[in-house]
Amino acid sequence: MRARARSTTARRSSVPARTVARQRASSQPSQPSPWGSLFGKRGPGGRRPPSLQPPVAVSLARGVSVVGRSPLLLVITFLAALGLWLGFSGYGTVTSAAPQAMVLLTSLPPIRSSLDVLLLARGRPGGPTQVLAFSLGLVLVHAALASLWASLILDSYRSSAGPLDVRSSLRRALRSLVPMIGIELGFLTLATMSIFLAGFLGTLGAILALGAGLYFFSYAPVIAVAEGVGTVRAAQLSIKAARVPGPQHMLLITTYLVVTLLVTSVTPGSRVAAATPSVVVWAFALFVGFLHVAVLGAFVYRWLLIREHAIAAAGEARGNQGTRTGA
Repeated sequence: MRARARSTTARRSSVPARTVARQRASSQPSQPSPWGSLFGKRGPGGRRPPSLQPPVAVSLARGVSVVGRSPLLLVITFLAALGLWLGFSGYGTVTSAAPQAMVLLTSLPPIRSSLDVLLLARGRPGGPTQVLAFSLGLVLVHAALASLWASLILDSYRSSAGPLDVRSSLRRALRSLVPMIGIELGFLTLATMSIFLAGFLGTLGAILALGAGLYFFSYAPVIAVAEGVGTVRAAQLSIKAARVPGPQHMLLITTYLVVTLLVTSVTPGSRVAAATPSVVVWAFALFVGFLHVAVLGAFVYRWLLIREHAIAAAGEARGNQGTRTGA
């Protein structure tokens, strides 16, 4: 009887013991994800903090609104697409007239930078000197356009209730031109690396490289203009801005990348490219160019909302680095 009672007691007590063990295991803090330090901070226990990023739909709507109601931004966007097409045509790149290329002429870097590398490689210049001269001129044009777009969009947000101060925007764009040239050169280097990766890993490798560049450095042109900082500082703050808690930034980058690749495949007349694009192709390319600049407007809007968090995170990182150095 005593042995039977002991076995019964053991069976009854074993169930609560397993339950207690599970509760203790669940109460222990989980191991932080290895991606936590790369794609955003995690709090104690490996849990993500509440999102601090604005919604993607609101950001895109604000970008479309601020660009769509500015005749100056629309004119600059359309003239930029026309000027880049004429420049590549004069360089000897026949494929610049292809609709797939035209819809990417004013896209965000490093996507646009990859197109530049491909078009530069397919041109028929007179010699290495002309290739270098055209490449440097192309970087300068892209830097000037990015500075001007970001500056005008920034002032449009800040002076939504009043007239736009074009002179102030031009002065800010001119001050940020040198850092923007450095940013454009960085994107051009990244685009070249992505093309080499495509030779080893295929198209997927190139897409991943472009996605990573967009994810970490999409805010860099905006920061260089809005904060008046140099190339390195803009890149550092862009990484911190990308890591502000919340999945919205990753969603925006993925959406933009997927839609851009989809648009290049469904562009009208993309199978046969004429020397001179048709009116339909031009209309579609200009509309897509407007959307590209609107996405840039979305990033300007998002930076204005998260800049304090990114700057604070950068200052915290500097403080921790100084503490480790002092120790």
